[in-house]
Amino acid sequence: MEARRFGGTFIDDDIQLKRDAAFPTKAVAALACLPFSDGYAAGAYADGGLTIWRLDNQGAAASWVGHRGGAATSVCHMEGSKLASVGSDGYGRVWDTTAVDKCIWSSPPPTREGEEPSMRIKKQFTSVSRVDAHVVIAGRKDSSWRVYDTRLGSRVTEVGRCEMNDWCMCVEADGGQGSHMVRASDKAVKIFDLRRCGSPLQQRHQSPRLLTRFCSDGRYRLVSCGLDGRVLVSSLERDDSKRGPSEVHSEDDYMLACAFDSARLVVAGLRGKVNIFGFDGR
Repeated sequence: MEARRFGGTFIDDDIQLKRDAAFPTKAVAALACLPFSDGYAAGAYADGGLTIWRLDNQGAAASWVGHRGGAATSVCHMEGSKLASVGSDGYGRVWDTTAVDKCIWSSPPPTREGEEPSMRIKKQFTSVSRVDAHVVIAGRKDSSWRVYDTRLGSRVTEVGRCEMNDWCMCVEADGGQGSHMVRASDKAVKIFDLRRCGSPLQQRHQSPRLLTRFCSDGRYRLVSCGLDGRVLVSSLERDDSKRGPSEVHSEDDYMLACAFDSARLVVAGLRGKVNIFGFDGR
């Protein structure tokens, strides 16, 4: 782990982060994780497994295979005990983690017979985000993001779709009451109105290669990272066309993950190095 200065604030190289909990290590890669609900955390794994961890004793409250024959690539909390996941098996699902039969919704099954391997890859899901307690958006490698209403039957559950220019690697819905903004990335972060799936309202952080992940606080700040090794930061309050995003970090690696709060920005790459930056409040 390496610390960096960003915007005038320096974080010492020997920074110590408080670790609230450490969980048993699985023999496969963890591809996504999130605080799930009070006292619990959720993890998604490369073997298709999903696990709910207890924070009090670091034991598993529930563990099951959510995506057979593929990886669980992304998860999000819906409400209460409900969790949504998507996978490289071509399925999106919603789970009630307290139920015996956990799956309470599934997207339509992908057709696979007679397909070339390249076509199968395009049906893989990359990311999922909650719009409200019943609606999710999901990005796919077929250069689209889709809207699903999980209250409907699996055959008619897709209620919206928007085409991108390349693999849709990350999606994010504001999730606030009355908000209709959706962000999705291919080689740029594109902002859409969920009510009118069509051309993007804005494009930010344009890159020569895919942006693997981005995150925002919905109002002030947008951070992205990508396969070109760059980490970009910009203000959502300013027009990117007049002043481009700030490149705060660059290295010879695929940058795969980013996250931030009011004080710090954390980014990680394929080689496993994690960099921590400090914001100066601008």
